[in-house]
Amino acid sequence: GKEEEGKEEEQEETWVIDALSFRQTCRAGHVSAGEELGGFLRWFFNHERIFCLVFSFSQDVKLLSTARVLDLQQLSIACGIGRTSRPPSLRLVYERLFQGRTIDKAQQCSDWSARPLQEEQVRYAAADALVLLHIHRHIRVSAAARPALSAVELSETVGSGSHPLVE
Repeated sequence: GKEEEGKEEEQEETWVIDALSFRQTCRAGHVSAGEELGGFLRWFFNHERIFCLVFSFSQDVKLLSTARVLDLQQLSIACGIGRTSRPPSLRLVYERLFQGRTIDKAQQCSDWSARPLQEEQVRYAAADALVLLHIHRHIRVSAAARPALSAVELSETVGSGSHPLVE
């Protein structure tokens, strides 16, 4: 009901982790930035209560083979949006699932190597992460209503570990 939806909305959080900026702010003589960030990311990606939603993550997922990661691009393909030979963009998936709505991708090609990140870039990154939460919720609800989307199809899109969508 509405009360449950409100609670779920309150629990949504998006994080923007700026690894390049992190390295610049580590103090000299302290643990190296790589070790510090690496330790945090290992904890974060392997935490039992954290599940990472990503989009078009095929190369990076190899680095996080033990992480609980769900590539929503692959899941969208399993749901009939796009094809493996022509994967859908995040914007296309969002527009197909939320007809009449779109997402702003103006910052996508901005200079992400420059520091500090511009406020618009941080907002863009956080908005993209929030879009992933909305897509995930929509597909999860649709999957419950569509038994044709089998657990096997869904489990093929998960990096490792269990996920609420495939349990």
